[in-house]
Amino acid sequence: MLHVCYVLFILLLFSVSASASGAETLPLPEPLKDNVRFWIKIFTQVSSDQVVLHDRNYPDIIYTVIPMDSTEDWEKVTRIRTYIEENLKALSQSGVVENDSLSRFQYDLYMLWSSVQDSAKFVKASENIRAQRGLKDRFQQSIVRSGRFLPYIKSVFNEYDIPEALCYLPHVESSFNWNARSKVGAAGMWQFTAYTARKYMRINSIVDERYDPITSTIAAARLLKDNYNELQSWPLAITAYNYGLNGIRRASEKHATRELDEIIAQHKSRLFGFASKNFYAEFYAAWKVSTQYKIYFGELDLLPQVEYKSVVLDRHATLDQLSLEYDIDAQTIQQYNPAYRISVKVIPAGYTIRLPITAGSLNDQS
Repeated sequence: MLHVCYVLFILLLFSVSASASGAETLPLPEPLKDNVRFWIKIFTQVSSDQVVLHDRNYPDIIYTVIPMDSTEDWEKVTRIRTYIEENLKALSQSGVVENDSLSRFQYDLYMLWSSVQDSAKFVKASENIRAQRGLKDRFQQSIVRSGRFLPYIKSVFNEYDIPEALCYLPHVESSFNWNARSKVGAAGMWQFTAYTARKYMRINSIVDERYDPITSTIAAARLLKDNYNELQSWPLAITAYNYGLNGIRRASEKHATRELDEIIAQHKSRLFGFASKNFYAEFYAAWKVSTQYKIYFGELDLLPQVEYKSVVLDRHATLDQLSLEYDIDAQTIQQYNPAYRISVKVIPAGYTIRLPITAGSLNDQS
């Protein structure tokens, strides 16, 4: 018999309230605190071989954690999800609940929802069960990778007068993997779509600068700053990074508010779903965990900061020619210039290449 887990995780001592220095710039509205706690659990206590079943609208209501075998047994997840859904529907149809008329599992469900005052809560809950795979191991790897570029990102964001906390956004976007590509075509460490990227970077037959962690960081800073200048709110600017500037602007104007929690509560749109509604809370949790990672993961050996020199080509050059000229193997040059398409045989004059100063592969994503 499946039992609901009341206390699913042993929480480490942690407060999700904003620090005094960041409270004004990056406020955490009370309604979003449970969402932040949920993501902290996902980042620090649930591994990728586990799936959490929880309520979409009340993230603190977690039904169970399901271990996944090597075959990724999603049929098991579906079966358990259906079982929970059926019992929630039974509660919604039972009218006045008599404890002795409930099964043990139904009683657990009933108590799990006891603090929510909504006569339709069980029928709503039956429609809002969501599965979330754990991210603990992935987040730990993301922290290790962040050492490559975090100092550089901080210097760029400081130049653009962007809160330092936003430097940790790639934990949510790509796990600091500068080769990442999403199912919808977003690419690079900052996960730009081609449409948005073209406003800030080059995408042509020679380069796709979304994959360049240096250039794309500057582009991300410009995009975030543009969002803020338009919306005059960092929570909205961060949410717009996921949902789009026009979408957040319309939602803000429609509901006559710049408060993110009010927009989340009021705005109804097919495109404004769980991911967009939770983007700020997910980022906020990632920021908190990554700046206190030793509490959650212990000591970690972060990858060393990448060091490079930039060279503007004064003539057309092949990769082999550059390798001979600078006495650097072609594979390393390619790794330090991930924006250049593999199919390109000749890099034109006027283009910039980056060459390593220290030994080691930029492409180390471990």
